[in-house]
Amino acid sequence: MRLPNRRTLFALMAGLCVGLLISPLPTLLVVPESSCGAKRSPDEAMRGGGRTGNGRHAAAEEETTISLEKIPNRLDFNWSQLSKQELSNSVPAPGDSSIRYKKSESELAPRGLLYVGVITAEKYLDTRALGIYRTWGKEMKDLHFFSSPSSASDDKSLESLPIVTLPGVNDTEYPPQRKVYRMLQHMHDHFINQFDFFMRADDDVYVRVDRLTELLGNINPAQDIYMGSPGFGKVNDRNRIKLQSHEHYCMGGPGVIFSRSALRKLAPHLNDCLSSVVVSYNEDVEVGRCVSKKVGIQCTWSWEMRKLFWADYDKILPTGELYTSKAVQLAISLHPIKDPALMIRVHQFMKELQLQQLMQGKASSLQQDIMAAGRYLPGNMNRYADKRWLWYGMGKNPASRYGLLIWEHFNSTRLFLQHEHMPVIGLPASAKEGINAALEVLVRQMNQQRGSARHFVPPYHLYEGFSVTDYSSGVEYVLHVSLSELSSPTPKSFIASIFMPLQGPGMVRYQQAEKRFQEEVHFVLAISKQQNVIPFLQHYEREVLKKNLLAHLHLGLGEGVSREKPRSLEEAYPGKLTLYDTSSVRQIASSLPPTALLVLMDYMLEFAAPFLNHCRINAVQGRQAYFPVFFSLYKPELVHKYVPTSSPQTLISVDTGFFLRYNYQVVAIYNSDYQKIHSSVKASSSSSSNKHAASPSIVDDSTQFVDKALSSDVYVMRSPEPYLHRPYRQRNCSKLKGSAQLACLNSQAEAIGSKKLLGSLVVANNLLESA
Repeated sequence: MRLPNRRTLFALMAGLCVGLLISPLPTLLVVPESSCGAKRSPDEAMRGGGRTGNGRHAAAEEETTISLEKIPNRLDFNWSQLSKQELSNSVPAPGDSSIRYKKSESELAPRGLLYVGVITAEKYLDTRALGIYRTWGKEMKDLHFFSSPSSASDDKSLESLPIVTLPGVNDTEYPPQRKVYRMLQHMHDHFINQFDFFMRADDDVYVRVDRLTELLGNINPAQDIYMGSPGFGKVNDRNRIKLQSHEHYCMGGPGVIFSRSALRKLAPHLNDCLSSVVVSYNEDVEVGRCVSKKVGIQCTWSWEMRKLFWADYDKILPTGELYTSKAVQLAISLHPIKDPALMIRVHQFMKELQLQQLMQGKASSLQQDIMAAGRYLPGNMNRYADKRWLWYGMGKNPASRYGLLIWEHFNSTRLFLQHEHMPVIGLPASAKEGINAALEVLVRQMNQQRGSARHFVPPYHLYEGFSVTDYSSGVEYVLHVSLSELSSPTPKSFIASIFMPLQGPGMVRYQQAEKRFQEEVHFVLAISKQQNVIPFLQHYEREVLKKNLLAHLHLGLGEGVSREKPRSLEEAYPGKLTLYDTSSVRQIASSLPPTALLVLMDYMLEFAAPFLNHCRINAVQGRQAYFPVFFSLYKPELVHKYVPTSSPQTLISVDTGFFLRYNYQVVAIYNSDYQKIHSSVKASSSSSSNKHAASPSIVDDSTQFVDKALSSDVYVMRSPEPYLHRPYRQRNCSKLKGSAQLACLNSQAEAIGSKKLLGSLVVANNLLESA
């Protein structure tokens, strides 16, 4: 083909630009009719006006016709200089009264980047589907859950879950061949011109939307893309699924992504592929086979894809791997995550990573500016010459000394508390996990600013550190650590600050948990002669009986204990309270069914209604027992007098009381688990079981019970419980003698108030001067 010369091309460009400037909208091109020659039909004009069949846009799309107004000749251009072939390959022939758009109206509209379809079933709508919808699904504007027609529901607890019911499918079919094919057809029929990419996802996958959109933003959707984690089938299954040595498919679990072009070419063949699925029952294998035969492409093959679309079918992802596994942290999708609570936990961690990256980006830029400016200072004036600082804390200025946040000091084995009751304790496992996580994040951020040869590598040594917790935002750490570079074994000392968002023990709310809120809680309490149960019964009547909460009190009364108040409550609230003539918790529990949720209570404690739901959520039959850490209140007269009421203090603060960490008298546990653990305790201490048969505690020895629980297959959960507290009560130590009386007086003194509060009392009353 003879190409037009430079002058001809310049004339074409000039004519196009001038035509666009002088013609009224929506005219695309204006050409003087006088220089045209014979007119051509609209079909002829379309054949000469750009790609339609094999190009980026399908010829079958709806087209819009625009009439062009005739205007005087404004350009002197000789069309005869071009051959017919050159003319048809350049612009539509002049003289046509109508010209069609190259693109349809829907193609000209703005498109979204990604549409996600999640395969689910009716029985998983209130668990797995809600788990996705409440986490990464909220970041996806265009996401639907695809299920059977029976999934249509007006259940308000589903929070307006965007559900698409597919006709002709059912939830009992597995693998969900028909459901996946119908979903892909639905995507094409309703959204093909609205999005660049389409994702097929399972209801047990977590997706990092930020990383996925970043990846897709660099890919051309006009190319045929079939992307995911490449699968080859297990060695023993390759003959069954009939895959050749060079063939592979995208595994469905971690998610499969189609470009708009690939889905457009695949859609006309979906029914044929579905009707001919006879090779295997693996849905993702058959979709891959269909894509390979009809579109001519296979799943993207690279080792990186298996890392980005992470799948491990042999184990459940433990939360501990979130901080230690680089593969998990770098992945775009994680599969499988079938527990909605774990889905939420993973989402919290991923948001934490995002927050760290945002904060580190700003801090790193400022740090580099500081370091660069410091190079021009003499060594004795540059405080950053030998240290690396990453300091971006919470930055709150308290209005008074009552708003001060207290820093805790720790090293690798001990925690030094600003706590008058326990100034030094062993570093708790929870604190160690938080410090290790902060150290991992800190080193990762520092390595991002260093060359690969200068990366810091394990092991990391912690000399000491400080932490401060703001319960509205998070924990700030200042760490003194020793780090070694990959290329140099000589350790270097660093002092650095890192902020970790607070995740908290908050209650996970999803439909499965909400159903458990309807479970009855059985409070078990045994009282001996020396114990006054009247205050507890008054509190229980006020908080439970009058509010008609779903709970039952099983009260054991030993010899000599007054029955008047308990019997009056039993008559006033029938079916809500049962009396027993025993002071043994074990005897009471043995009369209840194994499925009963027990809360073994201390008569000196008080609680609020949310405590019941915390027990329902945190106690799991056969798996977990909940030992809440209750809050012990200081003397209220001192607290209300010397702690300003205008300060942002709640019931729980260092000025109002303290958490009693080493008390195990309260436990929420299912009766079957209690009996199993108690039997092991009884077997190991049979010689002393008769001696304490009437003990009102959990078992003969609560510490022994916890020890046995720790060694059993029942997980012991410890957590501060904000809705369980012990009110201040004046103790009578006069009847005791010797060491018992001294211990009683010390305990009474500790419960009066904090040292800071007592110090304020001394200063306010000038007690030092009077002394």
